[in-house]
Order: sequence, then structure tokens, then C-alpha cells
Amino acid sequence: MNMRLVVLTAAAFSALGGAVAMMYRTQHAPQLSVNAEAVLKQPFDQITKANGVIEGRSYRLSFARAGTVEELNVAEGEEVHRGQVLAQLDVSGPTRQLALIERAEQELRRNAGLQALDGEVKLRDAARALQAAERAANAERQLYALGAVSLNDLQAAQRAAQDARDALQSARIGRDLAASSAARDLTTQQGEAQQLRDELRQSRLVSPVDGFVTDVGFRVGETSADQTLFVVQRGTLRIKLDVQESELVRIRPHERVDVFLNAYDDQRVQGTVGEITSQATTNAGGSSTLSVYVNFGRGGAARKLIPGLSVRADIHTLELPHAIVVPTGAVVRGGTGSYVWTVQQERLARQPIRVIGANPTRVAITGVRAGTEVVLSPDDGFEAGTRVRVAHD
Repeated sequence: MNMRLVVLTAAAFSALGGAVAMMYRTQHAPQLSVNAEAVLKQPFDQITKANGVIEGRSYRLSFARAGTVEELNVAEGEEVHRGQVLAQLDVSGPTRQLALIERAEQELRRNAGLQALDGEVKLRDAARALQAAERAANAERQLYALGAVSLNDLQAAQRAAQDARDALQSARIGRDLAASSAARDLTTQQGEAQQLRDELRQSRLVSPVDGFVTDVGFRVGETSADQTLFVVQRGTLRIKLDVQESELVRIRPHERVDVFLNAYDDQRVQGTVGEITSQATTNAGGSSTLSVYVNFGRGGAARKLIPGLSVRADIHTLELPHAIVVPTGAVVRGGTGSYVWTVQQERLARQPIRVIGANPTRVAITGVRAGTEVVLSPDDGFEAGTRVRVAHD
């Protein structure tokens, strides 16, 4: 009996000693060093990135001749109407030349009228002289038949009649030559005047359609050479983005979009998600994309939008003003769900979470309170209850 008691007592002390030893080892085991940070509530933005292009019907306008820009009547983003004068070159020189030519043309017309009148007068006088000479020749012929005049007198009268005929023909030729010369001179002046009118017309830049102005390259006082101005037809300009089909589940109409213009140092145009197409396009690599169209205003950088420009965009698919946010590397995604490792009283604890949003560097979650220390890069071999020491950089 006493022996049995001794054995039982020894066994009890042995078990107690093992437990004490285990407790000692646990309490005094070397601490694992981990990197952790306290999570905070902060704004969170989930972004889907996309590339795209500006679509629309635009007109690239330039002056038909070189010159100095005197007037610029529109600014980027301004609405215009068909036929509206957008810009004007300096036309002081052609205007003065046209005024001189028009005055010279008027003088030519006046002189041509006077010459025509003079020619008609000479022609009429020559016709009257011919009639008189022919009457005289007829009279001389009758007198000659009666023997009243000599042959010389008859021949002299006949020569006078022929001279009158020649004078009449000369008057006709003179009249016609004067009219032809005046017409040639007038045609030359009219041609020069028309050239100047064409030059004046080419000095105006006119909108071919109703629309709005974009990317104005002209400056008042500078030469128009190689400069352009674009007019985009009303209702045709839009921003088309190509979005991976796998990303489309996140995108909803009216979500905020930042569009960056590659050709203008990534200047930003702000808009919202508009139409989302339902027909996918398969790319060469086998992935599928769908088109997302962006609604936008015409202020700011949007004034530079030209069909054909390439763009990139950030589509803000989830914006939370106050969210529990942890680094992407802190989240472990397992077969039974996602979780993080937290540090509580210097020991590891596995905390299940629900992911509500993610971007390349941060994840918005629920299941963890603000201020909780979360391990940044957890190891696969972590075990709950392991003593840890948080390393500070």
C-alpha cells in the first residue's frame, strides 16, 4: 500500500515537472522577429487600368496660303457653327492692291466706253461721207453720159467714192480693234482682281461643320505656316477604352474615370463610365476585351482631344472614404478563405477576413479593427500562439 502511494506520488510529481518545464520553455523560447504595422482607417481606391483611343470625326484646318495671323476668333473647347470665321490672316496688302485694281478697272471701263463712242461716231461719219461720195459719183456718171463732164471728172468722183468706202472699212476695223484691246485689258484686270479676291478668301479660316474647336496651333502675330486648328463635328467625339473581359465585372456606369493623354505629357481628362459594350474582341494573344466609353466635359485638357490620340485610363471601380486597409502582402488567400496574421500580446493570431477591394499595393478588408498590428509578409510555417517580436525599421 505504501509502495503504491509512493509510485503514484512520483508519477504526479513527474507530470507536474513536465508541465512546468513546458511552460518554462514556452515562456522563455526565443522570439520570432516579424515586420508588422498597425492598420488604420483611410481612404481606399480600387482602380482598373485600361488603354484606349479618341474616336470622332474631325477636320484639320489650315490656311491655303502663308501669312501672318491677324485675328483668332475662337479658343480651344469653344462651340462653332458651320461657316463661322475662325481665324484671319493679315490682308492689308492684298486689300490695297485690290482697291487699286478695281479703280483701274473702272477707268478701263470708262475709257472703253469713250473709245466705243468715238468709234461709232467715226463709223457714222464715214458712212455719211460714203453716201455723199456715191451720190456724187452717180451724178458725174449721168453728166458724163450727156457729155457734160470729162472722163477725168468721172474717174475722180469714182476714186472719191472708193476712198470713202476704204475709210468706212478702216473706221470699222479701228472700232473693232479698240473694243478688242479694251476687252483684253479689262480681262487682265479682272483676272488680277479675282486672284486677289481668292487670296482674301484664302485668308479666312472657316468652320466646315457645327462642332467645337480643339488643339489650336495658331497664335496672333505669328506666321500661319505649318500650323493647324481642329474642328470636331458635334456629337461624334468620344473616348473608347479597351478593358479586359475579366475586369469588366468590377465596372459600373457612372464610375469615375481619369484619362491621361499620352501625347500631352499625360494631361488628365476626368469623366465617368458611360456605355459598356456587350460584344468582346479576341486579341492576338487569346485574351478578350470589351469597349467602355467615357462621358466627359470639354473643359481643361479635354480641349486637346483629337480623334486618333492614344490614351490610358484609371477606372475607379471602388472608392471608400474610410476603410481598413492592409498591404497586399499581408493577406493570405487559402482554400477556406482569406486571413491575416496579427500580433496580440507578442503572439501570433490567425484572423479570418473578408476582402472587399484590392489595388496593386493595398487591400481593403473587414474582420480586423483599426489599430491591430498585422504581419506584413507572413511565413507559410506560422503557427498560432508563436511568440514574436515586432521589428521596427
